[in-house]
Formats: sequence, C-alpha cells, structure tokens
Amino acid sequence: TSGQVELVASGGWGAYDYKLVNVSAGNTPVQDFNKNNIISGLAAGVYEASVRDSNECIETITFKLFDPTPISATPVVTTNLCNGEQTAKITVTNTTGGQGAPPSYKYSLTYPNGTTTNRQESNEFTGLSEGDYEITVYDDYSCFSTPISVTITDPSKVVVTASLKESITCDRSQAVIEVSGSGGTGGYTFSTDGVNFVAGNIFNVDAGTHNFYVKDANQCISQPSDIVTVADYVDLEARINVDTGFVTCNGDNNGELSAEASGGLGNYEFELLDGGGTVVQPRQDSNLFINLGVGTYKIKVYSSNSNGDVCTTETATVEIEQPDPLVVSESHTDVGCNGGNDGSITVNAIGGNGDYEFNIKGLLPNNSSSFPENKFVKDNVFNDLYPDTYTITIKDKVGCYELLEVVIGEPTDLNIISTNVNNQVCISDPGPSFTMNVTGGSLAGTTASYILTLNGSPIPGTFPEGTITLDTSHGVESGNRYVVSILAVGSTCEPKEVPFETEEAIELLLDYKLAYTCPTGNTLDVGVQDKYKDVVVYSLYDGGSLIDTNDTGLFNNLPAGNNYKVEAEHISKGCPVSKDVEEIREFKALELFVDDSEKNKLIASGNFGLPPYEYSFDGGSFSPDNEMLILETRDYKVIVRDDRGCEEEMIIEGVYITIEVPNIFTPDGDGVNDTWYPINVEDYHDVKVHIYDRYSRGITKYEGPGGHKHRSGRIATLQGSHEGWDGTYEGAALPSGDYWYTIYFKELSGQERQIMGHFTLYR
Repeated sequence: TSGQVELVASGGWGAYDYKLVNVSAGNTPVQDFNKNNIISGLAAGVYEASVRDSNECIETITFKLFDPTPISATPVVTTNLCNGEQTAKITVTNTTGGQGAPPSYKYSLTYPNGTTTNRQESNEFTGLSEGDYEITVYDDYSCFSTPISVTITDPSKVVVTASLKESITCDRSQAVIEVSGSGGTGGYTFSTDGVNFVAGNIFNVDAGTHNFYVKDANQCISQPSDIVTVADYVDLEARINVDTGFVTCNGDNNGELSAEASGGLGNYEFELLDGGGTVVQPRQDSNLFINLGVGTYKIKVYSSNSNGDVCTTETATVEIEQPDPLVVSESHTDVGCNGGNDGSITVNAIGGNGDYEFNIKGLLPNNSSSFPENKFVKDNVFNDLYPDTYTITIKDKVGCYELLEVVIGEPTDLNIISTNVNNQVCISDPGPSFTMNVTGGSLAGTTASYILTLNGSPIPGTFPEGTITLDTSHGVESGNRYVVSILAVGSTCEPKEVPFETEEAIELLLDYKLAYTCPTGNTLDVGVQDKYKDVVVYSLYDGGSLIDTNDTGLFNNLPAGNNYKVEAEHISKGCPVSKDVEEIREFKALELFVDDSEKNKLIASGNFGLPPYEYSFDGGSFSPDNEMLILETRDYKVIVRDDRGCEEEMIIEGVYITIEVPNIFTPDGDGVNDTWYPINVEDYHDVKVHIYDRYSRGITKYEGPGGHKHRSGRIATLQGSHEGWDGTYEGAALPSGDYWYTIYFKELSGQERQIMGHFTLYR
C-alpha cells in the first residue's frame, strides 16, 4: 500500500475537485470530491479518477498501479594481491527489478564486523580486506533486495630466510649473506631495507646487525628476517703523538714524533713518511723519530701474523711547526720637560713562544735606568727614564730573543716673547683681544703646539707656535682680569702664566620711565647705569627734531605724541645710544560718581583718568568691587583710583531702610489700604508676622516664601512678602478695632529682631 497518484486537471471552469475509486476492490471509494489532488497509501490494482469543475462538469479516467519485480544483482570480486592488504574491490553488476522509469539503484555493504555503510549510488566498494561481506540493493522507492553474500580470500604470506656465509677478516672488509624466500606468488627479489630490491640474493655487508626482505611477483613484501649479526673485525689503529712535535725557535731542527698502535694482528713496525707519502725514515721497531725539521709528516704502522698476513694503517698527518718569528715593537714617551726624567718605553712582543721577559740598558754611563745584563723582568713598561739611547732585549720562555734600540728625547724651554691688549671702548665696538708671541717647548727638529687655559678654564683646540690671539670667541670680555696658562702639547712642565687686564667697555644701558601726573600732565625720566649718570648728556627728539638737551634726563609735560626718541652720550668717549619712547597720551582729570538709588546700596563709578579703576569704601582696601551695602544711616567715604594712582573721593550720606509697620488699614474693597502687612519687606528679612485679637486669640498666620497662609490658634501669622491680611477670619469679616502683632525678622547684617505692637482695623 505504498502507491501514490497525482491528479492534474486543465480546461473547464476551474476550481477543481478530485475523486478516486479502487475498481479492483469492488469500486471501493478512496476519496470523494475535494481539493486534494495527491493521494497516497494505494495498493496495486485498477483505479477510476474523476475531476469536477465549478459548473459541475465531470471528466473520468481509468489507470492501473503495478507491483514492482524483485531486485537482483551479481557481485564481482577483485581480490587483494598480498596477504593482509585492504585493496580488494566488490563491483555489483547485472542489477534488475525494483521500481522506477527506469529504476535507479543505491547500494550498501555490510562488513565482517557487522557495520553497514550508508547507501551510495556507486556500484563499487573499495579498500576491502579478507572476509565475508553482504550487499543490499535499493530502488527509488526504498524497496531492497535480499542480502547478497560475498567472500574475499587473500593469498599466502611471503616469508624470508637469511644466513651468514663468510665473515669479515683482515683482508676482507665485508661479510657475505645469502637470502631466500617462500610463499606468495614466486618470482622473488631481495632487499636490505624493504625499499630497494634486486634480483641477486647474495649481499656483502659491514659488521653489525642486519635485516633482509623478499618481494614476490605481486609486489608483496615479507616481514623483516630474523636479525643477522656480523661480528666486527678490530681494525689496526695508530695515533701519532705530537707532544714534542714542534721546533723550539724559529729556524731550528729539533722536532720529535712517535706513534701508538692497537688492534690489527700485533707485531708492530713503524715507518716515517712525509705528507705526500714518501719515506723519510725506513721501517724500525722503535716508534720514535727525532731531529725533525719543519714539515708535514705521518707514521705508517705494519701489523703481521705467522701466516704472512700483513695489515697496515697510517696515522693522521701532522705538521711540525716552528713558532712565529719573535716580533717586537715599542712606543715611547719623550721626557716631558727640559731637564726631566719622566720618559717611558712600552715594549710590545708577539710571536715566539710567549711569556716574555725584558732587559734595558742606556748608552750613557751612570744612567740609573740601565739593568745588569742578566737581569730580566716581566714588566714591559720602563718609566722615569732620562734622555738617552736605550737597547731593549726581549726573550721568550725558551730563550729566543730580539733587540730594540729606542731614543728618549727632551723638549726645549718654552718662551713668551711679547704681549699686547687691545681694549673695547664702547659696548657696540668689537670685543677686546690679547696677543702674545710663544716659542719653544718642542723636541729638536719639531714645531710645538700649545694647550691654553683662561682663568682656569680650558680653551678648546690647540694653538701653533708663533703669534697667538685670544678674543671674545675664547671668553675674553671687557672689564676683567685674566691669567693665561700656556703648556706645550705632551709637556709635563708646569704651565707658564701670563696675566692681563681689559678695560671695561662703556655700556650706558639707556632706559626711561614715563609717568603721568595728577590730575593731568606727565614726566619722562631718562637714565643710564649709575656709574655713568654724571658723565652723560641727554637729548629728546620728536620726529627727528631735537627738542631739548640736559644732563638730568628729566623732561616734563610733553605734548601727546608717538614720535619721541631719547638719546644718551658719554661726554668724553661718545658711545651714543638711543631708544624710542612709547606713545605719550593725554588724559582728562579723574571723576567719581556714586549712585544711591538702590535700597541700602552705594554703587561707585569712575570716569576719565586712566582705567582700570579701583574703589575704597570707608577707608577699606582698594579693589575692583564698586558696590557697598548700607547697614546704618550715616556718612560714607568713597574713593576711586585709576591706573596712574590718581584718586578722587566723595562723602555721601547712606540711608538704611528697614521694616516699617502701618498703624491702620481699611478693608472696604476700594483698592486702597485694603490689607495690612509690614512695609519694605525683602527676602533676606525672613519675616514672620503673627496677628492676635485684643484677647490674644490667634486669627491666622502666613509662612514660607510668598506668604502661604496657615491657621494656628492666632488671628494671623504672615511670613515673607505678600499682599498681607485682609481683615477676615475663616472667611468672615472681623469688626473694627485694635489688633496686636508680633514680627520676627533679620536685618541685612544678619541681626535677628522682634517687634510687637498694635494697629487699627477700620471699616
């Protein structure tokens, strides 16, 4: 009952309904008319299908559903070539039956261990090992065949055998192994590594352990053979001894060589060869060869037995070397000062045999720096030497030696022949300089150069022999005393010192101060350094025209302008200097205004003069703050000061205004005096007003900013600023008469006050 049919209609009036009847089952209805056109769960047989459109038109057809034929197939096996491989293949052929038009098949394989593959479209299964398998075939409708059994059988294993035929001997470097095979497919080849195979089964091998392999005609390779062990032959070995294989001094012939032998056949003899194999000394029983010169050598060793077999070997080639030539050099320092003994010689040696010792001997008699002939020291530096010609003997640890001759010289005396100072008159002139002529301080035949310091500070670089000039680039300035120290380069003498003094250059340092006077006017005060104030003359220019000259530097009440220039000049040495003057401005007299229109406050303001302004109230300190609070009624002193320091002052009465209490009000609704409340109330008063009748009964109260009204056992309590009490109690008008109040408030100064009294309500 897995059949299915899809009914498709066309034409007519659309909106189709479908009906299906199983004719083979006695016209059994499967589906009455409805919109479903896909009907499943059908058995094989004859069916009648009808379609009906929206106008009741009906069309009927008859069709048949068939049972499928059984699925069958033939497996073809491709076996493994070698035992244990997984390269076998099963190919499914001649597949028939099942459903489809035509049918398309899928296949699955069940392994010997019971696992089954997923269905696949390919009819091949690869990578298989030996064992029993089952194949199942499926059609398009998942119908499947009866499992098809398949058996894969491997060929027998390939087996290898190996045996030792000939061992290693003195004249045979390798052993001989014979290898044979069995099993598999025949047509064997043989190998020592399982990779590279040859047809021959005889192998020459070195000492050690070996495995062998056989491969058959199907390329199947055996497991490795049992290990074949080849015993090692102990080779004849010889080692050359080079402990005395050297020449003592460069050019000698006193080298020695010997050899030590082991292994082989015993009974050793020795032969000395050169590096090219030529016999230098013939065979001998002794292993020692003496009196050898520089060259390349090796020793050949012979080992024999009673059977006449002879084995030979040669030592490594060695070179008998002689030490490098003993090469010596020196560096020396001549005596640093004429008549001194601070010369030194440093001897440097390389080559030879190292571990050097030194001897020194002067040419002059009674030279205390000379050593006895047999005295040698390790120290290669000789100090405190007098001028002389010295012979230095240098020898190494085996007595090889070389000689050096060194001359230690001394310089001539240093002389300063003449000096001169060139002063700087005006500060604007070129700076001062000092000149001197210097000679000497050098070794004979050389020209000296000198190191200088000025007042103890080194001057960079060196100066050649002859005329030396020091100027501002070396730190020479006017108005100072100096000491020049002079020392020849390399000299150890005390420096020679030359003092000199430079006159002070005239530097007037012209400056001015412009001050404005009060209430108007100005003063221009021109000046120079105090030490020149009595020896200069001052000039004032306006736009290049001379206006005035004096020796005081004071110029008063100059007209406004911005083209002024002042000049000062030394009366005897000149050195004029000038400076532009800032713009001279004209100011009106300072004025003060005080505004007292705000309650309990004075506001001051300045005008004219030179802003910015500062203010002082009642003798207080000056500040930019121009406002003052009035805390009591009295006279106040106000002062304004401008940037020149000019002041103006004013005495003004300040009236302090505080709370006032009206004594009557008329709440008759005419808009005049209709409520009662204190006058001049401000927020800072934090006022509270309580109102009582003549019997001290409270009527109402007002509290909080804006005077919120509250009932509290009294006629009224008022707080803050608001319209006040309207003469009512709980909405009813109270009669004319006297009422009492208590008022709490704070003055502007923060003082807390309380006032009590009465007022009249008149209707």
